[in-house]
Amino acid sequence: MIKAVVKFLGNEQDAHGMPNPYFSYFVMSSPCENPKHGIASIVPLTSPLVTTEYVTLSPHYQHLTDGEEGAYALALIALKGHPHHAKLRFHEHRE
Repeated sequence: MIKAVVKFLGNEQDAHGMPNPYFSYFVMSSPCENPKHGIASIVPLTSPLVTTEYVTLSPHYQHLTDGEEGAYALALIALKGHPHHAKLRFHEHRE
């Protein structure tokens, strides 16, 4: 099982010293019954109340040959490829 907090950080700061914009996600990936299959889920940790922009993504990504690593990689590709994340710094804390 892969568990990670993934963040996209702007270069400016708000009045509280937080990066602006700031997007944070919990990504969990695990194997399915077939060990070659994996599924990753993305859970947003920031909301429209916290950020001025809201990112909508598919909540699940499945990989049929590379298991949980492949599914996790697909989820990261989706997150990094979202237009709201363009030009933002990427940070990943993975367990």
